[in-house]
Amino acid sequence: MSIKQIYIFLAIICFSFSSCSKEEEKTNSSLPYYRFSYFINRNNPSHSNLHLSSCPVYILEDKYNRKMGYREHGLFIVFNGTSYSAFDATCPNHKGDYSKTIEYKKGSLFFICPDCGNKYNILSGECLKKGFIPLQFYNTQILTNGYLNIYN
Repeated sequence: MSIKQIYIFLAIICFSFSSCSKEEEKTNSSLPYYRFSYFINRNNPSHSNLHLSSCPVYILEDKYNRKMGYREHGLFIVFNGTSYSAFDATCPNHKGDYSKTIEYKKGSLFFICPDCGNKYNILSGECLKKGFIPLQFYNTQILTNGYLNIYN
């Protein structure tokens, strides 16, 4: 092997170790990443909108009364007709200790940050302003016992 081939080989090795894993790609860089798993009872009368398409439900605590979301701002869960999406209720476009809880007004197609005015699509979490960070997305799993598992 020549010196040039060795340098190319080392460059490829370094590049492969520095690239992100699929799990890291899902995280939102403005909110810290931590592992969790919450269980929401879809049959709870206060969560009745979980059965309606495009009608977000704000949830602050899980069935064990644990506060959810970054800085305990809660989560929004949306049913799209076939599956669920879950988003952290924290506006990701605020840095440091200055974070705001996004809001949803009944009948709207957007979550809105009351402080900066950013609008986020209720189904995808994408910010309408280009170049801004989307909402933190969490995985969901429908369980057979009427519960919804929200995790990352």
